[in-house]
Amino acid sequence: MKLSTILNNEKRQAWFGFCLKAFFVLVLYLILWQLLSELTNKELIVPPPLGTFKRFFQLAGTSAFYLKCSLSLLRILIGFSIGLFAGTVLAIASLAFKPLGTALFPAISVIKATPVMSFIVILYFWSKSAHIPIIVAALMTIPFAWFSVRKAIAAVDMQLLEMAQIFQVHRQKIWRRIYFPSVSQFLSAQIPSALGIAWKSGIAAEVLSNTRPSIGGALYESKIYLEITDTFAWTITVVLLSLLLEHAVSRFFRGKGEL
Repeated sequence: MKLSTILNNEKRQAWFGFCLKAFFVLVLYLILWQLLSELTNKELIVPPPLGTFKRFFQLAGTSAFYLKCSLSLLRILIGFSIGLFAGTVLAIASLAFKPLGTALFPAISVIKATPVMSFIVILYFWSKSAHIPIIVAALMTIPFAWFSVRKAIAAVDMQLLEMAQIFQVHRQKIWRRIYFPSVSQFLSAQIPSALGIAWKSGIAAEVLSNTRPSIGGALYESKIYLEITDTFAWTITVVLLSLLLEHAVSRFFRGKGEL
């Protein structure tokens, strides 16, 4: 038997084992959910799983569902991209020009330490509701990019830099051949989790600012009308989209090897 065939069989067995474990874990949580629903005996508090998934598929059968999901994804991905770009550029600029780094460090630290809810409430008075999720996602991403890029550049092998200086390699080539691979490798490992944080923060911003149309706006509406089943159904949507986003980004970077 060929080695490639053996490896393929092992991969299939590993994948089957993973799916089997995931299935049993899912069934266990569904049973616990059902028991909790029966103990409370009130659908207004904990709706049963069957009713929740039935409502989820009802929502998924409407065009409004996909419009809300698409707009939420678009807003948060735009904010994440802006934050990633801004944080990366600022980090590189601050390392090239030390006084800039000294001036920016307190501001970036404050952004990192400030609760996301504080930003949302402040932005509610300053910006349109449709813009708040974009700004929040960007603000949550900037510190991540800033600190990640600075750590990646600080971790560059000094011997490589010394060798480049000895051979008088052009500064632009040093950035392209030494710094950029280090930064891209570091960022690609961290981006999926950072995107997950931006996604959750953006959805929270949509809820508190009642952005319409959006997933957060639908969650806010379900709260107003005490539609707890809708709240659970939209929460399932948020979780599924978060998992799909992180998986897609991780798979993309594994395939590319680097940014």
